[in-house]
Amino acid sequence: MTRTEEFEQLRPLLFSIAYRILGSVTEAEDAVQETWLRYELSPTRPASAKAFLSAVVTRISVDVLRSARLRREEYVGHVSSAAGSLTLTSDPDGPPAALPTSAAYAPSKTALNALNALNALTVHYANELRKNGILINAADPGYVDTEINNHSGYLTAAQGAAVLVRLTTLGADGPTGGLFSEDGPVPW
Repeated sequence: MTRTEEFEQLRPLLFSIAYRILGSVTEAEDAVQETWLRYELSPTRPASAKAFLSAVVTRISVDVLRSARLRREEYVGHVSSAAGSLTLTSDPDGPPAALPTSAAYAPSKTALNALNALNALTVHYANELRKNGILINAADPGYVDTEINNHSGYLTAAQGAAVLVRLTTLGADGPTGGLFSEDGPVPW
């Protein structure tokens, strides 16, 4: 397999890594393109293209975040849900127990939280980037009335956005590396 074929096969993975770190399609595409250039110019072929390219796109994305901080831009993190919290869903009386059963929604949120907690992406980058004044958190907007839940949510979009606004406006001494709802920290 040629380098181009290897790269194209891994492009979706690389884009997803960059997008999860940067939160911007344009910046993620730029990071993936820069990764390709570095891979193409590498004098030796790495033993594992997947490991090499994942490390390169991660480093490029982190460097973009650092640069954004120098330009005084902000980074929030991603949106998740308490419905994906293994701690809360294990409790039969916990908040997710009141939600309608879904074969796709809760497992997808659990997988998202697992990517962040078990692979420590949010926590790892939060710890690494705090020294640069960048806070990275996940937000749980709550059970918002949307089409995906057939408008059964009890919160308006504005109410759900409140936690995002709060996380966006945190000072440099605010919390980092966590999952937060409007009521405070949510266990992973």
